[in-house]
Formats: sequence, structure tokens, C-alpha cells
Amino acid sequence: MSLTYGLGGIGSSLLVVGAYMLFTGSGEAFNVGAFLESTSPYSWASLGVSLCIALSVVGAAWGIFITDAADPSLFVKILVVEIFSSVLGLFGLIVGLLVSSKATEFGGK
Repeated sequence: MSLTYGLGGIGSSLLVVGAYMLFTGSGEAFNVGAFLESTSPYSWASLGVSLCIALSVVGAAWGIFITDAADPSLFVKILVVEIFSSVLGLFGLIVGLLVSSKATEFGGK
């Protein structure tokens, strides 16, 4: 229920801002092309690396969270699943480090 209300709030605010920019003639104030040209490629690489690491760690944490076993007889079976979840987090960290080390300045036009 709250997700629907949140999306409605975002949609309403976008509608109000869009109508304001349309009726005041300031629609060109938000220029996506100028924003993309002025933003450093390293900031986009940093955003990708941070998303890679954060989402893999959140996925690993969620996997560990949902495999909690209250029954001690399932400990070994659950341990294998938790190890796979931990490896997922480490894999995201390794991929993030590799992507950040390969970021270079773009020289072409």
C-alpha cells in the first residue's frame, strides 16, 4: 500500500514541476545534454562501482537473512547457502574494484 502512495507522490510532484516549467517558460533550464557533457566520466564510473558493491552486499545480506535456521539439524545445509551468499558479496566487491581500476579518460569525440 505504501509503495503505491509513494509512487503517486513522486508522480504528482513531477507533474507539478513539469507544469510550472511549461507555463513559466523555463523548460530549457533543465538541459539534460548540458548536464551529461559537464559531468565527469569518473563520477559515472564511481556511481556504477558504488551501485555494484552496494547491490551485491544487499543481496548477500538478504540471502543470509532469509536462510536463518532455528532448527540445529539444518545447520550444515543452511551453512552452504550462507557461504554462497557471502561469495556473492565478495564477487560484487571484486567486480567493483576491477571496474574502478579500468576507468580512464575518454579521448574521442
